[in-house]
Amino acid sequence: MTPTTTMVQRIASNDPTLTECNLISLGFSNISELAEALKSNRSLKKLDLRRNRFGPAGGVALAGALKVNIALTDLNLCGGSDLTDIKELAEALKSNRSLSKLNLSYNKFGAAGGVALAGALKVNVALTNLVLFNCNLTDIKELAEALKSNRSLSKLDLSGNAFGPAGVAALAGALKVNVALTDLNLGRCYLTDIKELADALKSNHFLSTLALERNKFGSAGGAALADALKTNATLEQVGIYGCEVETTTERQINEKLAHNKSLKAQKKQNNDKEKDSKTAAAVVSSAGTATMSVQNPQTATYPVMPPIIATAITAASFNPTVAVVSSSDKKILESQKPLTVQPKQSNQPIPSDLPQLLHSAKTPWHISPSLFEKVRQQLNAESTKDKSYAVVSITNTDPEYAFVLRYFQHQKPPGYSIKSIRCIHNPDQTKGFESSFKGMEAAAKAFPTGWQNEEPKAHRAKTIERWRTCVAPFSPFQVPSNNRVDKFVDVKVIPLWHGSKHVDSICKIGFTFFGKHHFFDKSATAGAQASTDIGYFGSGIYFTNSARYAAMYHSGSLLVSWVSMREPYPVVNDVTIPKKGKDMLKLQGKAAYQNYNAHYIPVTSTDPKEPENMIYHPCHETEQPAWDEYVVFQNTQALPRFIVELGVDLPVAVSTPVVTVEALNNHIITLLDSAAIQADTEISAILTAKCTALFQLNPQSPLSSEDSVFYNRVVKLIDPNGKLRPFIKTQLATK
Repeated sequence: MTPTTTMVQRIASNDPTLTECNLISLGFSNISELAEALKSNRSLKKLDLRRNRFGPAGGVALAGALKVNIALTDLNLCGGSDLTDIKELAEALKSNRSLSKLNLSYNKFGAAGGVALAGALKVNVALTNLVLFNCNLTDIKELAEALKSNRSLSKLDLSGNAFGPAGVAALAGALKVNVALTDLNLGRCYLTDIKELADALKSNHFLSTLALERNKFGSAGGAALADALKTNATLEQVGIYGCEVETTTERQINEKLAHNKSLKAQKKQNNDKEKDSKTAAAVVSSAGTATMSVQNPQTATYPVMPPIIATAITAASFNPTVAVVSSSDKKILESQKPLTVQPKQSNQPIPSDLPQLLHSAKTPWHISPSLFEKVRQQLNAESTKDKSYAVVSITNTDPEYAFVLRYFQHQKPPGYSIKSIRCIHNPDQTKGFESSFKGMEAAAKAFPTGWQNEEPKAHRAKTIERWRTCVAPFSPFQVPSNNRVDKFVDVKVIPLWHGSKHVDSICKIGFTFFGKHHFFDKSATAGAQASTDIGYFGSGIYFTNSARYAAMYHSGSLLVSWVSMREPYPVVNDVTIPKKGKDMLKLQGKAAYQNYNAHYIPVTSTDPKEPENMIYHPCHETEQPAWDEYVVFQNTQALPRFIVELGVDLPVAVSTPVVTVEALNNHIITLLDSAAIQADTEISAILTAKCTALFQLNPQSPLSSEDSVFYNRVVKLIDPNGKLRPFIKTQLATK
C-alpha cells in the first residue's frame, strides 16, 4: 500500500486527526478516488496537490467534491495540474461555502477560465484569497467586473499575466467601487501605463498592499503613484522594484507609505488602549454645535465601510455620557436639558448607500463567511441544546455590523441607541424563504396587478414608483444551488424593521399573525397570543423601513428581516388625516387584497404636532410620508436576520470639564486623516509633532494648561465644510 493510498483512505474514513494533507508531486494522473473521499470528509481543512498532472478530468472530479464538501478551506492546485479548462471548477465555487483560499497558478486556462471564475466571484461568498499567477489571462475585463460586486475576496494575485491596457482600465474601474480587496499583486504583468490605476487609488480606501514589481511603467507611472498617494491614506506597501522609477520619486512614495503605516499603528495603539472604554466624549464648539469624539472602539472604526458611510455614521448611535464644554457653552446646555445628540433624519425610504455594505450583492440575505463560521460552530457545539437555529453576536469586524448600524441611523429612534447586534440563522427558515421564490415568480406572471384601474390612479402610480425605488438596490437577485444559479426578476426582497415582544419564538418558528375576529365579533375570544391591533391595512405580518417607527412597538429589541414580495397593492388615502379613507375601510382586519401577496403603505401621523402619536394613516396625495409600512401574508415571505438590542441614550452631563491626553491625541489623529490637513504641510507637521509628544504621556492624565489651550484650538480648526479656519491656523502656527 503506497503512502498516497493510505492518505486517501484516511480522508475517506474522515480521520479527525487529519486536518492538513500534502500530496505534492506524487504523479497523480487520476484523482477520482481522492475527490470521492472529499465529498464525505468533514475534517480536512488544507489540501496541497501541487505539480500533479491530473488534467481537466481531475478538475471535473474535484469540482464534484467541492459542490458538497463543507470542510476544506485551502486548496492548492498550483503548477503542472494541466487545468486548461476550469469551467466545472468555477461552477462548483458558486455554491461552495467553505473554501477560502484557492491557488491555480501555472495552469494555462486563459481568458475563458477567467470568464468562468468571474461568474463564480459574482455569487461566491467564501473565497478570500485567489492566486492566479501565470495563467495566461490575456483578458480580465469580466474578472474585473465581478470585483465590483464581490464582497469577500480580500487577496488577489494576477501577477505574470499580460492583460494589457484594457485590463488595467478594467481593474481601475473595479478598484473605484470595490470595498473588499486589501492585497493586489500585479507584478510582471508587462504594464507600461498605470495612470488609470493610480487615479483609481485616489478614491479607493481599502487596498493596503499593491505589488507592481518588474513592470516597465517608468517615471510617468512613478509620478502617477506619488500623486495618488497625496490623497490615499490606506496604502502601506507598494512594490515598484524593477519598474524604472526615478530615485527621487521612489523616495517620495516610500515616505508617504511610511506615513500611512505610522498613522495606522497609532490608531491601533489607541484602539488597544480603549478596548475597555464604554463612553464617548461630546466636543461642543463655542457655537453650541455638538460633534462626537469617539472613545469606544466599537463605534470608532468600520473596516468595510466606504468613506461616504463613515462620515454619515457618527458616535451619536451610541450613548454619549460626558460632555467637554467651555464655560460659555454651559449655559446653552443647561437651557436645553435633557440634551441628546440626534442624527439628521432622512426623507429617503431606504439609505441610498445601504447596498454598498452588503456582503453579497446578488444574494443579499446571505451572511459573510466569518459570521457563518460562528453560526456553524454554535450549531455544532455539544452545549447547544436546540440545533434548529443559532443566534451569534456581531462585532464591528463583521461586515453586517456597518450594514445594521447604517440602517438604524437612517431613522434613529429618539432616546435609543444600539446596545448589541446579534445574527439569527435558522436553516429551515432560510430554506423556506428561498424555496418560495419560484412560486412567487410564476404568480407574478399569472396574476397581473390591477391597481392601475383604481382611483386615485395617479397617486397609486406615484406610490408604486416609491416602492420600486426602495427595492431596486436589492434586485434582481439570485439563489445558488448545487447545480445552477436561479435568477429572480419579478420577486423583490428588502430589509425591513419589526418591533415585537416575541423575539425568541420568531427566531425558532418564524413570524406568524393571529386572527382579528375578536375585534369584530364579541363572541370570539382573543386566544393566548392575540393581535395587538385591528390590522389597519390588512391581517398580516407588519414591517417598516424605519427603526424609529418599529421602536414604538419594541420590548427591548428590534428585528431586521429580509422580506420578499411581488409588486404589492399600493394603499393610499382619498381623504386627508385624521379621516380613514376607502382603502383602510376595505382592508382593515382582512386578508390579502385580491391576488396580491403584499400591501405597501407610505404613512403619515394623524397628529403631526404630537411626537408620541402612534397612529399613522396612508398618505393623501397632498401629504408627505413619515415612513413606510409593509404587510405580507405568508411567514415564508420573511426571514429574520438580526436582533438589535436597544439601549437608552443618556443625556449629555454638564460637569466639570475633564479632557485627557488620550482625547486630544484621538482628535489629532482624526484631523491628520482629513484632506484639508494633509494638503497643508505646515499644520500637518505641527499636529504630527504634538501627537508624537502626547504618546510619551499617560493617556488617562488630564491635559496640562498648555495642552488645554492647544485642544481648544484644534477642535475648532476645521469648519463644517471641511476647510481650515485661517484664524485658528495662524494661532497654532505662531504658538
